[in-house]
Amino acid sequence: MLLGFLLLVLFGWIAYEIVMYIYKTLKDFSYSRTKIIKDLKETISLLKDKWEPTERRKRDLELQVKVSEKEIYELTRDLNNEKKQVEKIQSKLDTLLVHYRNLTEKEKLYLAKINELQGKYEDPPLITLSEEKGFLFPSGKATLTIDYQNKLLSEIMDELIKNIKKYDCDVIEIYGYTDTQPFGRRGYYSNDIDNKLHKCLRYGCDIDSIKTYTNLELGMKRAIAVVSFLRQQWQLRNITIRPFSAGQFLDENGKISSLAVQETKKRRRIEIRLSKSTKQ
Repeated sequence: MLLGFLLLVLFGWIAYEIVMYIYKTLKDFSYSRTKIIKDLKETISLLKDKWEPTERRKRDLELQVKVSEKEIYELTRDLNNEKKQVEKIQSKLDTLLVHYRNLTEKEKLYLAKINELQGKYEDPPLITLSEEKGFLFPSGKATLTIDYQNKLLSEIMDELIKNIKKYDCDVIEIYGYTDTQPFGRRGYYSNDIDNKLHKCLRYGCDIDSIKTYTNLELGMKRAIAVVSFLRQQWQLRNITIRPFSAGQFLDENGKISSLAVQETKKRRRIEIRLSKSTKQ
């Protein structure tokens, strides 16, 4: 009876231990599972936190790419439009160039005539031969020195002929000017000088063989000397050349001069003016 009781107690204690072991095992398993689930949740949460900014950046990048693609498209379109405009302009230039090259000889003559006429309605430039420029007369004389003649041929003739053609002129006017210094015998005057100068102009003469007693006469003598020289030049054979004298009355600026006696290289000069005759 006692043995049976002891066995019963032993089996009860063993059953208890087994139950407690199973309970503890189940409890530990439940804790571990809960911890694993918790850890998984935390991991998922961390991954989600990292994934969302990445996805956001991805969307931003995609948006930027779309904007850039649109800008590239617009720039390409504008470039193509500008290229087409340049091609149109180039085409027009090519057409004009071909047209210009194909101008008839008659049209070219018209253009040349237009260019020629542009100069005919302008006033020809005044050519001044002053002592200041090296065109010297001996004091009180009207003879053209060799140096004076050479300077006329080398410095003036080409310009004179060029302006005659450019401005379509057929008249050359030669004006003689002096300063206000008196010369010769005062109080003596012969009206025979007019006849002598006229004969000299028509037939030629030793210009200084004609005595002069006023600056007006001296200016005319010097103008006639230049006229006579220019008439000898074959390039001017069809040009009318006329002498004039202003003596001491006009200064180098074309204004009425002062009566004060003064010597100046600018005042002593020959002026050459071109004009057109009324026959044209």
